[in-house]
Amino acid sequence: MKSYSKTNPLKLEELEPIKKWLKKRVESEVSWKVSIDTIIERGYDLDIKNPNAVQEENEETSNEILSRIDTEQNKIHSIVGKLKSLLARE
Repeated sequence: MKSYSKTNPLKLEELEPIKKWLKKRVESEVSWKVSIDTIIERGYDLDIKNPNAVQEENEETSNEILSRIDTEQNKIHSIVGKLKSLLARE
């Protein structure tokens, strides 16, 4: 990987492959176009989420989530207990 600095700056010809790619790019599941109007409306905030991303639905009930958390915490507590007993032997 090339490193750039004040005395070794990026040269314009190094951007040519990117310019060519930009002219031919197509939208896909991981790349999308955003209009300049949208960018202006958002106050030039470029943190625009992928519109193609599938939103996962969580179908667990609150009780199921709490039960799962409780189970994981019990596992963690057990592991911490084992680690403490191992360290006490030293």
